Amino acid sequence: MAGPTLLDDVAWIWRTWASRPARLWALTLAVFFVFGALVLWALPVINIAYWARPWQFATLYCGFVAPLAILIRDQPWHRQYAYSLLAIMPLELVALNLGTTIPYPHNLLEPVVGPRCFALAMVLIDSWIPYVGNRIVALLWRPDSTRRAAT
Repeated sequence: MAGPTLLDDVAWIWRTWASRPARLWALTLAVFFVFGALVLWALPVINIAYWARPWQFATLYCGFVAPLAILIRDQPWHRQYAYSLLAIMPLELVALNLGTTIPYPHNLLEPVVGPRCFALAMVLIDSWIPYVGNRIVALLWRPDSTRRAAT
């Protein structure tokens, strides 16, 4: 008996995204935009890696990470992390190979993991971002809130 097909998976993704309220999308995009802007600001301070172009944070966090976070939002933390690993791994590897993500020379990770494991370490670290963002959104999200009637 055949299992789910790629079309079934795409249909599930589309249904999941379409079922989320517009306010949740707006809040999630805002949280990840701010999160990405803070990362952009902190990159020279934490001295690990930086983006080749500063605007990349917006396309990455709002165009990739936020939709991923919305998709896996209802999963337990370990599944969120596992799905994030699978989604972020190819993105991180391609970004490092194309030079759109550039490690700082003598960065903080290489003495710990070595230069050959830098990409692996970045994937393991960056895969926490959707989960952390989902936790922040969960703290701010009030689905039952209604507009106050004018009295």
